Amino acid sequence: MKARDNPYRSERVEALAFRAEDFDWKNLEARLAAAKGRGAIVGPEGHGKTTLLLEWYARRTDAVLLRVKEGQRRLTSEQRGEIGKSRHLFLDSAEQFGWWGWRELRWLSRRARSVVITSHRPGLLPTVFTCRTSAILLGELMEELTGRIDEHATLCLWQQHKGNVRLALRDLYDAQAGIAGNPAHYWWQFLSARESKASMRWNWDDAFSSVSARWPIWSEFPFRLSWRRRD
Repeated sequence: MKARDNPYRSERVEALAFRAEDFDWKNLEARLAAAKGRGAIVGPEGHGKTTLLLEWYARRTDAVLLRVKEGQRRLTSEQRGEIGKSRHLFLDSAEQFGWWGWRELRWLSRRARSVVITSHRPGLLPTVFTCRTSAILLGELMEELTGRIDEHATLCLWQQHKGNVRLALRDLYDAQAGIAGNPAHYWWQFLSARESKASMRWNWDDAFSSVSARWPIWSEFPFRLSWRRRD
């Protein structure tokens, strides 16, 4: 499959709206106001923090968005100049900053009406939202992108990546592209065969033996790699 036809290509994944159980913009704004305009979106990698931050930023006028690179310990000179230009500051990956970098950011943004950051850990600013994922959430995203879903396979994929939806969707991109070597590739083969008009018979006894050796959680997958047509 060509990259432009892959339902899990980056532009489609990045266009997915943030979603979470009991999420509400009004409540989120109320939490930020209660924290005197200083708040953090907290959660592990791949749990939707950046997606929520970008949507929040888009809802603001007179706002600036700063993105911190991995290993960046302080603001760049360009970022320092951007901070004072807007009333609202949104900063992604604040956990990358060292002690001095964080103190510098707090000082430079002291006059901002609001400051919202994302961080893998709590404690930098009052937590206004904690991002969590679930197999159900992953399934909803997959269904929106492809129109189909397998609940058991989705659960296995979500557990394999410990809730990191970004990595799970990346695996599914590889599966659609026909890149072998990850369990999602074999799962997609199964779905495609099951939905095909051709009658297939699966050999259930030694399904995924090689994959299960490397990824034990996939040993419960309800299908096998090899199949043949029923005569």
